[in-house]
Amino acid sequence: MKIYDISINSIKRRKSKAILLLLGLSFSIASVIVLISISLEMEQNLEESLDDFGANIIITPDKKELNFNYAGISFGTVSYNSHKLKEDELLKIWTIKNKENIKIVSPKLINISTLNESEIMIAGVHFNQEILLKTWWDINGNVPVQKNETLIGSIISTKLNVHINDEIILEGKKFIVTGIINPTGSQDDEIVFIDLAVMQKLYNQENEISLAEVSALCYDCPIEEIVRQASEKLPGANIKPLKQAIESKMAAINSFNNFSYGISLVIIIISIMIVFSNVNSSVIERKREIGIFKSIGYKNIDISIIILAEILLISVVAGIIGYFMGLTGSHIFMPFVIESSNLQINFSWSLLSLATILSASVAVVASLIPLNSAIKLDPISALKSL
Repeated sequence: MKIYDISINSIKRRKSKAILLLLGLSFSIASVIVLISISLEMEQNLEESLDDFGANIIITPDKKELNFNYAGISFGTVSYNSHKLKEDELLKIWTIKNKENIKIVSPKLINISTLNESEIMIAGVHFNQEILLKTWWDINGNVPVQKNETLIGSIISTKLNVHINDEIILEGKKFIVTGIINPTGSQDDEIVFIDLAVMQKLYNQENEISLAEVSALCYDCPIEEIVRQASEKLPGANIKPLKQAIESKMAAINSFNNFSYGISLVIIIISIMIVFSNVNSSVIERKREIGIFKSIGYKNIDISIIILAEILLISVVAGIIGYFMGLTGSHIFMPFVIESSNLQINFSWSLLSLATILSASVAVVASLIPLNSAIKLDPISALKSL
């Protein structure tokens, strides 16, 4: 009889123990797969949502400033050698090496105007890009489509008693208010937004912009590298990353990963204890059997192969079953954890391989101590119990 036949026959004779071990390992592996799948999906969703959440790079004109002081009196800051940033210059940012990481470039021209005898800030924007950039905006009414339409902040609406469909006059030109931005807690609440081209013409600043906000998909590319490449293309601009937003994003993603790995580690430890208990009990029960094997010439390596082949066969099957149980569990539990209409949990060879290897590794580690006891077993003592 071959050694592997002994292992298979042993599994058949101890069906109940084999089934319990199979189920225990399968549920453990399934739990790990569910956690990993949820963690990966949460990471992807978090990455996408945070990449959508506003700008993480600011482009402004490069200028030099001098603090003017005389006789201990400060006369303020004087700017000189200021470079005017042109809108068509921004097109160069789409030629950088990491252009795939650039999602939105939203230029703005900002000036001070007068409305109802009050000074206000007015910003010229491309509304299609601004709406994509400011995903948190909640607008009453509609986003401007025509050149003579405007969008105003909540503070402007309340302070100056301006409502939807009202007409306002900016620099002698009439605009119709099509929408009001609900309170955001930012400076957007105090701004009147109009079309950028209209703004440039209104203030005789053709092709000029005050700044540009850039949303970069920087999860898989260092933000500093994007800034460096953009700076080479726009030497007359001052390009700065909003590092705090990036660091917060990475910290949030890492927290989800650490949580998943921590829980998985606990499950693996419990699995090792389950397998250890099962194998140790099996070795004790098979004390006489092992003694007979040794007395008829089986070596320690043969005994080890018999026990390991048995446990590895069960663990590999458990890993495969556990993966598919985990895949099913992910489909069931994922909607309760992640609110998204685009959840995709597909078959993965890499996760199947991980589940199988993990199950086998747990089984081998848990079997080391019982296996050592079986090797050290004295055949004479074992035979005396016959």
